[in-house]
Amino acid sequence: MAWQGGNPAQGQPPPPQPPPSLAPGWTEHVGPQGQPYYHNASTGQSTYSRPSAAAVAPVGVSSASSASSSSSTKAKAKEKPAKKEPIEGAEGWLRVTTNLGNVFYTHKESKRSEWVVPGEIRQAVAAMEARERAQREEEAAQEQQKEREEREEAARKAEELKRAREEQERIRKEREKLLAAAGKRKRGEEQDDEGLEADEAQGGIDADELLERQDSPKRSRLDGDEGESGGDGNEEEDNNEDDEDDEAWQKNVAAEMAAEVQKEQQRSAPSNGPTNITLLPPPPKAPEPHANEPRVELSLEEAKALFMQMLTSLNGTDREVNPMAPWDKELAKFVHHPRYTVLAQLRDRQDAFNEWCKLRLREKRKGPSSSGPASSAPTAAPTSAPTANGNGNGSSSPSSASASASKGDAAQHYQALLEAEVISTRTRWEDFRKKHKRDRSFFSFGRDDREREKVFRSFLRDLGEKKRLAAEKAEEDFLQLLEEKLSRSEDRVAREATQEEVNGVWTKAKKREGVEVDKRYEAVGSSSRRAELFGQWAKGERRPVGTRGVEGYAVSHPRRDGPVDKKEQALREREERVRREQRQVQGANRRALGQANHQEGLVQFGQLLMDIIRNPLSRWADVVESIRSDPRYLILEDPEERRRLFEEHVDSLNTKRLRELQETVFEKHAPAMDIDAEVALPLILDDEEVKRRKLDQLKALESGKTMQDLFEEWSKQREERAKVAFMEMLKENAFVEFWGSLRQQRRVQGGKSAAPEATPEGGAGQGDNDDEDEDLPSLLQMAANIDLDEIFDVLRNDQRFRAFAHMPEKREEWIRDYLQNMKVPKTTVFQRS
Repeated sequence: MAWQGGNPAQGQPPPPQPPPSLAPGWTEHVGPQGQPYYHNASTGQSTYSRPSAAAVAPVGVSSASSASSSSSTKAKAKEKPAKKEPIEGAEGWLRVTTNLGNVFYTHKESKRSEWVVPGEIRQAVAAMEARERAQREEEAAQEQQKEREEREEAARKAEELKRAREEQERIRKEREKLLAAAGKRKRGEEQDDEGLEADEAQGGIDADELLERQDSPKRSRLDGDEGESGGDGNEEEDNNEDDEDDEAWQKNVAAEMAAEVQKEQQRSAPSNGPTNITLLPPPPKAPEPHANEPRVELSLEEAKALFMQMLTSLNGTDREVNPMAPWDKELAKFVHHPRYTVLAQLRDRQDAFNEWCKLRLREKRKGPSSSGPASSAPTAAPTSAPTANGNGNGSSSPSSASASASKGDAAQHYQALLEAEVISTRTRWEDFRKKHKRDRSFFSFGRDDREREKVFRSFLRDLGEKKRLAAEKAEEDFLQLLEEKLSRSEDRVAREATQEEVNGVWTKAKKREGVEVDKRYEAVGSSSRRAELFGQWAKGERRPVGTRGVEGYAVSHPRRDGPVDKKEQALREREERVRREQRQVQGANRRALGQANHQEGLVQFGQLLMDIIRNPLSRWADVVESIRSDPRYLILEDPEERRRLFEEHVDSLNTKRLRELQETVFEKHAPAMDIDAEVALPLILDDEEVKRRKLDQLKALESGKTMQDLFEEWSKQREERAKVAFMEMLKENAFVEFWGSLRQQRRVQGGKSAAPEATPEGGAGQGDNDDEDEDLPSLLQMAANIDLDEIFDVLRNDQRFRAFAHMPEKREEWIRDYLQNMKVPKTTVFQRS
């Protein structure tokens, strides 16, 4: 076969290309934070950007490479097989990779070659690609593990070198202190105050001179010769010998450490390549923002984490970022930071800045003692993100931690959160979700906010019921308290007593011993409610539940005849009337709540159908088992209502798919109304869009109709809509409206208005006054000369007129009927006169 260049369909994406090789003289290292950087020993330059060999090639090389590239372009014009691999499980088939990276499949015996994977070997090719993918992943994992170990080893060595340097610095400082103390003590013993001043004037020995002698022995000896009064000669020799011993010890330690580092680098030379550097070079102070070298590839999340870590690192410094200030005012504080350019796009930097400001503000609101997730967000975000080299070894995210928790534990934690935080039935879901959306007990429960909100509202209903029962119990206990403590006759009032009288009695009664100190008194939190309950009790309208008999009246008092018995009878009747009204109100509340729950159930069940039922040919008996396990299925208790909603949903799916078939397929193959079904139907049946989007799966086709029936119904509907648009066009056209109405007026008048009217004197009316007007035709005469051809010329460019080009007779008939049925324009007062 002849291989063609281009972009053939391949079975898999090409393997990732290795990073470009380093330029000569550059070496790669890993900093203390694990970020790689590059150092040039000859120039002493360090950078975070990877210097490739192509970026620093000399002029001669670049010219030669350009010449070779032009020649290679000509050579690449012909594509050739570069690699052949037998496909396991498909005998005789080979996977061939060309020199341009394209892949095709060939069969040696049949001489058949295909760019696309043939169907008979699709499974074998998929298995082969899966094995190769697994092998590449394993190699990548091994390479990452190897790089991680190398970075850890380099970090360990750098830490050891740092500790050694700190030890050297500490020893040097201690030696300086000892030498300074020795010099001062010697001068104090041998000289008095005046001699000490003279010696200092002549250049006596102090700690600074001893340090200079350590750095330069020859210079120390010259200074010692000039300062004769600086001390005894033997003491100078002893001090010099001590300095030389310390200096020799330091050199030995540095040489041993350098030898160890060099041995380690020699051992790692086969894997890391040759290098001439014995110690780690200093990392770069700042990356070159305008450098043209290719930069290290970082994902958006990695770069965002480094950018936010940069903002966090400025806390506590004079360049600390104010989270309340806008981007423009705070940009100058970190625009020159090395990590400012890790995000290439300005919009990404602003998004990361805004997110960091939100987390920082939340941390400040929590305070320094808070240990919640919001307080540690600004600093935790960078550390938990993947590192710059792609090895994301941060701590596990909240989503992965909640995935390991069981569903029951998540529900218990969410319930505990509701019980701890929701203490009022007026709590709104939006406020609760906004406050606790970062709480693990909140987001670990449920699949989405809809399920959490449902449990939240159920908890509110239970909380309201609990509060109602608690309030009723507190009132009953309060009434029981009144029965126990207030038994005097003066504590009762007549049924007709005013509220002022009741309040006066209550003010005295509550001062009785044991009333206000009782817990049942404080259980009714409102003082006005206590006064109201006392008034009901004092009038005999309400009694505690425990003191009522079977018939509902008080049994603690004996039955009496006379007026008291009538009062009790009236009281029982009133209590019964109140209970009846309460039952009515409670029934109305239950019905309203049931209707609200029913409406919510309809919405939830409809959402369930939208989520699961996508096929318009679905049947209730086939899908009922698959949706029965969903909690939203049980919200509606009536099975017939579930069935009805399912049928309505399936009908809407059929209507939507039929409209899609008409608009995408019928319109494409029959754009004009003169195309018959015999011409369009074969094109419709062979359309790939019908098979790809399954537009032929319709209930109408399953019920016995054919695609031709659907097309003819659509054509008929389209013709009716076009006719309506045609009549609208005639109404909108000013030419047809004006001249058509005048034609209708002339037809009604029968041509009389066209002839000149005779005057009573027998002459032509006004003929003698204006001879020129006799030669001008009237509008009615001009309307008589307007025919259909002129109307056609006016309407010719309208799409609604041209839609019926295949039906000229019908079109002319419709225009004639429209002109025939037009109304005569109304005449003005002057025309009637």
